[in-house]
Amino acid sequence: MKYASVILTFCLAGYLIAQDYQQGMEDDMEAFRRFQQQDEEAFSDFQKKDREAFEAFKKKVEKEWGDFISSTPNDWVEYSEDLQNRSKVDFEKGEVTIEVLVDKNEAKNEKVVKEKLAKAVEHVATTRAKAQDFPGQTAEKKPVTPKPVLHDQLKTPDGKKVTSQNAKTFAQEVVKKEAVKPKPVKGNPDKVKVQISLALAPDHIQTRAKDYIPSVKKYASKYNIDPALILAVIHTESHFNPKARSHIPAYGLMQLVPWSGAKDANRFLFNKDEDVSAGDLYDPDKNIQFGVAYIYLLQNRYFKKITDPQVKTYCTITAYNAGAGNVSRAFIGNTNLPKAIPTINTYSPDRAYNQLKNKMSTEEARNYIQKVSKLHTQYKSWM
Repeated sequence: MKYASVILTFCLAGYLIAQDYQQGMEDDMEAFRRFQQQDEEAFSDFQKKDREAFEAFKKKVEKEWGDFISSTPNDWVEYSEDLQNRSKVDFEKGEVTIEVLVDKNEAKNEKVVKEKLAKAVEHVATTRAKAQDFPGQTAEKKPVTPKPVLHDQLKTPDGKKVTSQNAKTFAQEVVKKEAVKPKPVKGNPDKVKVQISLALAPDHIQTRAKDYIPSVKKYASKYNIDPALILAVIHTESHFNPKARSHIPAYGLMQLVPWSGAKDANRFLFNKDEDVSAGDLYDPDKNIQFGVAYIYLLQNRYFKKITDPQVKTYCTITAYNAGAGNVSRAFIGNTNLPKAIPTINTYSPDRAYNQLKNKMSTEEARNYIQKVSKLHTQYKSWM
């Protein structure tokens, strides 16, 4: 979800929680105008500490590596505490890249270099990952998953699953076969970097998805939402990457923003008018709980008056990505959702789908409705 859209949903939802649907929808734009400035100030305050810590961390990384890479919704990037190792797991493509910095003279000793690489590979295969992305971030260092993030997603050369018991042997075998090719580090003449690439198992996405089905079913059942829809949203948002992080930033499996969609859900679930921490949003069960609650709010507050269930689902899917106001714009040319509802109710499911696919203002939103709808069908058959 992008900032421009989530800020709108934040402002609107605070007024909708305690009011009936019709009155709340009539107050949408007034609520937005009145509290837009306040929300932007809250955004700045919330970001300030983390942004400063992030920039300090980035400078340290660039000094060591000559460049900086960070996590995205699909990529999990992790640096070791001493910044001498880094790994990137592409959860969409199923690719793992592991890099190690070594002293220039040390690089001449292939045995030492391969030992360092093997330790880094073993770590990636067995780590549970921490909620904190960088030192100073307002998140605890606690692990975010009960099992290693890549459990059952790596296989030994003879086809066995990599576990904590065989991870060391696996790492040594993988590294043994690779030729060491040191590369220069820009701006750091005393160091070179070496890397190794691994492929995840072909069924890595399904393997991760299975881990989250119990939570998905639990919360989907509670709020009467199709669990296949939740899985489709998670797949589209993060490819089941529990450490997903966008630049906004949005966090976790369902890519929730602490001061908007997650805050709406926090009010609804716990009557707490406060941001949700990055640490909580990296917790898979909590992330799914908040994400499902937010989808419930979209379906049963914003789009309550849409009569056709399939049309309501299409609007909900699109609003999760682009905001309810932009869904309204796709149908009537402006963000006045109460006025858009009667028009939306004249549309058949196929016509509504095509309207959203063709008339949403961004390519991302137009693609989003197609991706989630296709995956929704796949997960219905899979479950």
